[in-house]
Amino acid sequence: ADSLVLCIHGCNEANRDAIEIAKAAGASWFVMPCCIKQDLYLASAAHRVRIPDDELRAAFLIGAMAALGPAEEVYSVDRRITGRSIVL
Repeated sequence: ADSLVLCIHGCNEANRDAIEIAKAAGASWFVMPCCIKQDLYLASAAHRVRIPDDELRAAFLIGAMAALGPAEEVYSVDRRITGRSIVL
């Protein structure tokens, strides 16, 4: 693709919308999610999955986001840069 949609520390719907816009335009996408609502990516399990640890919850939901993307690669930046370091 000649174009790239970039979403850094996008919250909630911003990540999903950036991926959808990129896919509709035939563009590549790169997201580094921050806040993620569980029901955006796990609608059928939103009220059944309880993950009290925030870091584990974020990784779990980013995994769900990666599956729906679908992400081609998953990376992590240095945690000294940001606490939300997973990149799709």
